[in-house]
Amino acid sequence: MSASKTLTPRPRPTPRVTGTGTESTGPARDPGSPETRVTSSPRAGADPAADGDAAPAPRPPGTSFLRERPALHAEVWVYDRTLTHVVLVEHPWRGLVPPGGAVEPGEAPREAALRAVAELTDLEPTLLDAPAAATTRAYRSGWAPTLCLAFAAVMGGRPELTSTTGHAAVWHPLTPLWSSWFPGDAQRMRTFARSLRG
Repeated sequence: MSASKTLTPRPRPTPRVTGTGTESTGPARDPGSPETRVTSSPRAGADPAADGDAAPAPRPPGTSFLRERPALHAEVWVYDRTLTHVVLVEHPWRGLVPPGGAVEPGEAPREAALRAVAELTDLEPTLLDAPAAATTRAYRSGWAPTLCLAFAAVMGGRPELTSTTGHAAVWHPLTPLWSSWFPGDAQRMRTFARSLRG
């Protein structure tokens, strides 16, 4: 029942700050390195020393900048046995989203995905062998782009969902599609469920 695909990494564009947001400026210098992370290009008034845990220098009102965010995010598309429902969590400002979170330093993406789904739903699913999807997105205006790996799991039914974080979790039907912070996510999850049915 697992989908097997070989994912070939492609160089990620390095974002550059413009007056209205970010734009791609070409591939990152060392895309194959596991240590590569997205950084913003220097611009007038930027403090190049503001890196790591140091607080950035104050910026004048109205200036845009990319906030450093984790460069990797993992989520889980948890389906029921019939592949007609998926687990979604009520996020404070993104609405209904699959359970997921940032990959912490020293943590593998699969471990982060399993940790997040356990924290947000109290489920302990077995992930399918290969990721279901990989996307690059900014989780909030002004944040640096993040690579998101979506893993998938199929449960034996629809177990009760309990959150330890206070975010409501639900078994949501795949049809009709729901509104999502990231357009296309609901359709991607539905299409992946169809591929699992064969």
